[in-house]
Amino acid sequence: MGLPESDTVTMSLIKLSAALLVVVIAIYAFLYMLRRMMGSKFSGNRGNRMIEVLETVYIAQKRSVSLIRFHDRAVLVGVGDSGIQPLAELTVEETARIIAEQTEGKPASGFISALGDARNKLKTWNTARLRQRDVGGELEKPQTA
Repeated sequence: MGLPESDTVTMSLIKLSAALLVVVIAIYAFLYMLRRMMGSKFSGNRGNRMIEVLETVYIAQKRSVSLIRFHDRAVLVGVGDSGIQPLAELTVEETARIIAEQTEGKPASGFISALGDARNKLKTWNTARLRQRDVGGELEKPQTA
């Protein structure tokens, strides 16, 4: 003799809710640990930092060139096996111009922006596919008897 059907549905919902709660807690615990290990690198309060790496370009294995901003100045440094070597120091005006150019060309970040970009890519892909089909000849029409 089994449980009535409504009791089995209720138990299933309770089990599902408990499993969902465990998954949500695990995600929050993972994010908490990630923030603790990574520090403030991904915290979002990057605007008020005194030192910031504006860009890094890898030119060979274990060798890179980085543009580092300190307060209102920027320094171009080379990083390699022998250490860090200053390559050039930019003036306040040059630094302001570079930062303005960098923020001007940078797309908005976030989920909504990524979703919009994906939608636009999908639209262009579909448009190109339709054009390719039209150029290749008439669209196939169903045969009639």
